[in-house]
Amino acid sequence: PMGVPQIGLGIGNNSELLLRFLKFNLSDYGDISLYGFGFKHNLNRFLPDLPLVPNVSIQAAFQRFKTGDIFEANSISLNAHTSIDLIILSFFGGICYDQTTAKLNYTVNNPLNEFHGQSVAYTAKANQMRFVLGARAKLGLLSINAEFNLGKYNAVSAGIGITFR
Repeated sequence: PMGVPQIGLGIGNNSELLLRFLKFNLSDYGDISLYGFGFKHNLNRFLPDLPLVPNVSIQAAFQRFKTGDIFEANSISLNAHTSIDLIILSFFGGICYDQTTAKLNYTVNNPLNEFHGQSVAYTAKANQMRFVLGARAKLGLLSINAEFNLGKYNAVSAGIGITFR
């Protein structure tokens, strides 16, 4: 688990720019860095303005995670979301397509190991569809969210943030 600072900047009433960044040093392994950006657009201006019509949005995002010269993973996500706001609670769901490439490259540096001096290089690529279900509570400026991702590899995530929207 790792916390990553993220900023969402509203652009007009219908769009949002997403940015995330984290960097620190792990001495022997070099810098650990993660950055990403995305764009989300609400499609409700094309839907009838009726009570209980859910919010519908599309999103595209990119993220890179790197550990020195040893490991690098790049991910692209394309999503469609829907949500319903009820006073302080929002419930949301969506379908997502993810494409990830991960590269591992290092040389064994242990004179006591029979593989000392040998290089290891491996690249993995994965494409997957996943479904997302979650909820958010907005308490003044404080926003608390939790979501469950159902796909080839299930995941649970949660977050706390400050929001002015």
